[in-house]
Amino acid sequence: MRDELIGTIWVCQCCMLDHANGECCADDQHGGDGIAPWATLAADEHVTMGLLTDEHDEECPRRAGDREAECDCERREFSTSQCEGCGSWLAGDRYAFAAWRAAGVSA
Repeated sequence: MRDELIGTIWVCQCCMLDHANGECCADDQHGGDGIAPWATLAADEHVTMGLLTDEHDEECPRRAGDREAECDCERREFSTSQCEGCGSWLAGDRYAFAAWRAAGVSA
């Protein structure tokens, strides 16, 4: 059985850094809200960094299969939307992640 794709989520820099490096911003850089990275994910959910190939813009070389090409599809500059990883409302860049539910677990 394969894990089920939930969809693309857009997360703040702190969640992205926590996923990439195992550490994130100091609390004062996270707006002082005390929210832990990835606080909104359920225990049976996990993420992978970036967009799936078919979610890149039509003109993006990555959509055409060039995995080494640079693109801006996976980053939104200065968003005021809530982080879908931790729930923080701190404005800033948002980064794309694919969210997955473990195989055999129903929603």
